[in-house]
Amino acid sequence: MMRILLLTLLANLFFFPYPAVCEQNQWHRSLVDRMAGRFGAFGELYRYRKLGYLSLITDGPDVYSITMGDNLHLGRPVLPASYTYEEKYTWACAERSYGFASADGEKGLLKIYESLLAPGFLYWTSEPVFRWSWLEQQTGQHFFLPLASGVEHRGEGERYIAARDGELAEPWLLVSFAGSRYEFDCPVLFLFERKPAEIEVVTHEFVDIRFSGPAGKIILMPLFGVRKIGNEKAAAWTETFPGEVARACSLWSKRLEHYPVACSEEYLFHSSEELEVKNSYEFVSFENAESDPLAPIPPFVRLAHKEGYPVTIQAELVETAYPTHYGVLDYVQGSELSYRIPACDYVDKTIAPVRVKGVDGISRIEEALEAYLRKPVWT
Repeated sequence: MMRILLLTLLANLFFFPYPAVCEQNQWHRSLVDRMAGRFGAFGELYRYRKLGYLSLITDGPDVYSITMGDNLHLGRPVLPASYTYEEKYTWACAERSYGFASADGEKGLLKIYESLLAPGFLYWTSEPVFRWSWLEQQTGQHFFLPLASGVEHRGEGERYIAARDGELAEPWLLVSFAGSRYEFDCPVLFLFERKPAEIEVVTHEFVDIRFSGPAGKIILMPLFGVRKIGNEKAAAWTETFPGEVARACSLWSKRLEHYPVACSEEYLFHSSEELEVKNSYEFVSFENAESDPLAPIPPFVRLAHKEGYPVTIQAELVETAYPTHYGVLDYVQGSELSYRIPACDYVDKTIAPVRVKGVDGISRIEEALEAYLRKPVWT
């Protein structure tokens, strides 16, 4: 009965003009702060969700990559035994803060940014050691470091010491799981704001990354996005590390020097037939960053653009071929993205329910619909 009532109600909806939406040549702020934006959204119902990021999923501090069977556990930062916890959200980013007493008695802090706008997560710590751990039999097996002589391999129990081996030629570390219990590999890339002084695979359970001072900002991302590779391919890297993989690591170390954490969206009607959307991004940046910021293109928008839908992107593309859960992640130079799309024929109209009398339960439906029209939350 309820389904019939809903269908009857929807069938009797009509549209009326909403002139303010169609004001031409005037920018309007989008409602992305309380609805799903083009990348998705964080809302009250999504606070502890596991899905939604571009290339990863989470369960608390644990990071996973989706598979058809058991999800691949990519690890977690080791938290202190005792800490305070705070969290806050925008539509684009979750920010989690862990406060604790450090070894020298000073206040320590680990801040985690989980952004819907980036292919990985950012960890910002005041401590000189960043410890990353794994579950038993799901551990990182191979560690690849870019040194002056080329990319070198380290395994369990082996150490990298900058004073002995030379500092990293570039600020990254690639970890492969080939040889663990997984049937395939999802290599993860660590990007460093400051080059480590030492890296040690202490046991099969964790790796310690030590710095000469506070570690600062560290980004973790799956190098190949949601794509997995065969174990035999990654295992062969211990003999000869592919140049194209090294180049990919190098490119991402530059692309993510500015990590996007916020986005405001505005729109403007140039005519009744064309709409311009502008995304303005905010970043958490590495100190002494050498690259300019890149503005991410929502994968759905890029997919429409690639498939021939009339999307006009107002800047030169930076193409990555990086696969996410929602399509390829590409960029434009700078901190703003602007694109134009055809205006929907009924963009200046909204729905208004007709009043239905003599039907049990219709008042509740009408009240719910009226509340939604006052504060829409879905695109």
